[in-house]
Amino acid sequence: RIVVASDHYTSTASRTHVAHPVPFAICGTGIEPIRGLPFSEANAAAGELEIDRGHLLMEYFLGRH
Repeated sequence: RIVVASDHYTSTASRTHVAHPVPFAICGTGIEPIRGLPFSEANAAAGELEIDRGHLLMEYFLGRH
Protein backbone atom coordinates (compact mmCIF):
# COMPACT_ATOMS: atom_id res chain seq x y z
CA ARG A 1 0.00 0.00 0.00
CA ILE A 2 0.96 3.60 -0.52
CA VAL A 3 -0.60 6.83 0.72
CA VAL A 4 0.04 10.28 -0.72
CA ALA A 5 -0.96 13.35 1.32
CA SER A 6 0.28 16.81 2.08
CA ASP A 7 0.98 18.14 5.56
CA HIS A 8 -1.35 21.13 5.30
CA TYR A 9 -3.83 22.86 3.03
CA THR A 10 -2.71 26.12 1.44
CA SER A 11 -5.21 28.50 -0.10
CA THR A 12 -4.16 29.80 -3.51
CA ALA A 13 -6.26 32.92 -2.93
CA SER A 14 -4.63 33.95 0.36
CA ARG A 15 -1.36 32.00 -0.04
CA THR A 16 -1.56 30.94 3.59
CA HIS A 17 -2.25 27.72 5.44
CA VAL A 18 -5.90 27.16 6.26
CA ALA A 19 -7.61 24.63 8.53
CA HIS A 20 -9.16 22.43 5.84
CA PRO A 21 -8.74 18.68 5.45
CA VAL A 22 -6.04 17.82 2.93
CA PRO A 23 -6.81 15.55 -0.01
CA PHE A 24 -5.13 12.15 0.04
CA ALA A 25 -4.86 9.09 -2.16
CA ILE A 26 -4.36 5.49 -1.05
CA CYS A 27 -3.79 2.51 -3.30
CA GLY A 28 -2.65 -1.07 -2.92
CA THR A 29 -3.83 -4.48 -1.84
CA GLY A 30 -7.28 -4.45 -0.27
CA ILE A 31 -8.06 -0.83 -1.21
CA GLU A 32 -11.28 -0.46 -3.16
CA PRO A 33 -12.19 2.73 -5.04
CA ILE A 34 -14.87 4.72 -3.27
CA ARG A 35 -16.21 6.58 -6.29
CA GLY A 36 -14.04 5.52 -9.23
CA LEU A 37 -13.17 9.08 -10.26
CA PRO A 38 -9.70 10.43 -11.06
CA PHE A 39 -7.82 11.90 -8.10
CA SER A 40 -8.08 15.68 -7.89
CA GLU A 41 -8.60 18.23 -5.14
CA ALA A 42 -12.13 18.88 -6.41
CA ASN A 43 -13.06 15.18 -6.41
CA ALA A 44 -11.47 14.68 -2.99
CA ALA A 45 -13.39 17.66 -1.56
CA ALA A 46 -16.65 16.31 -2.99
CA GLY A 47 -16.06 12.85 -1.50
CA GLU A 48 -17.71 11.43 1.58
CA LEU A 49 -14.57 10.08 3.26
CA GLU A 50 -13.08 12.63 5.65
CA ILE A 51 -10.52 11.80 8.30
CA ASP A 52 -10.04 14.52 10.92
CA ARG A 53 -6.80 13.41 12.57
CA GLY A 54 -3.56 12.17 11.05
CA HIS A 55 -3.30 9.12 13.28
CA LEU A 56 -6.75 8.03 12.10
CA LEU A 57 -5.56 8.24 8.49
CA MET A 58 -2.75 5.85 9.42
CA GLU A 59 -5.26 3.46 11.02
CA TYR A 60 -7.36 3.57 7.84
CA PHE A 61 -4.25 3.05 5.71
CA LEU A 62 -3.23 0.00 7.75
CA GLY A 63 -6.75 -1.45 7.47
CA ARG A 64 -7.63 -1.11 11.15
CA HIS A 65 -10.79 0.98 10.68
